[in-house]
Amino acid sequence: MVFTDKVVADVVSRPSVAMAAVGREARKVRKYAPHLPVADPPAVFNPLVWEVFGRVGPASANFLCTAVGGPGRSRALASLLTDASAIIWRYNARMLCEGFLRCDARGRATLDAPTAVAQISG
Repeated sequence: MVFTDKVVADVVSRPSVAMAAVGREARKVRKYAPHLPVADPPAVFNPLVWEVFGRVGPASANFLCTAVGGPGRSRALASLLTDASAIIWRYNARMLCEGFLRCDARGRATLDAPTAVAQISG
């Protein structure tokens, strides 16, 4: 996601909404929903999207609460969300560690460093 002025304004105006996830959910629905089989009742596509820091998109949260949540299953949902967030954080940490290992002695990213690290270490 590119942080344009519009994206920043949307996040500032609605900080409780996972804006990046909302955009990704819409993109997945546009891409995959047209390919669902014709059925009665109609098939529904439920995108699953987590943001890079572990926030769940609103359509994803609704699906998870419906599929996993409910009476007597709140611990299962909480466990699933915690596990997913931990996996995302571990991946982010690994990406940064591998990227910084590719930096030169002065902390500048080399050509093979991931883009995020190149932007940070510049």
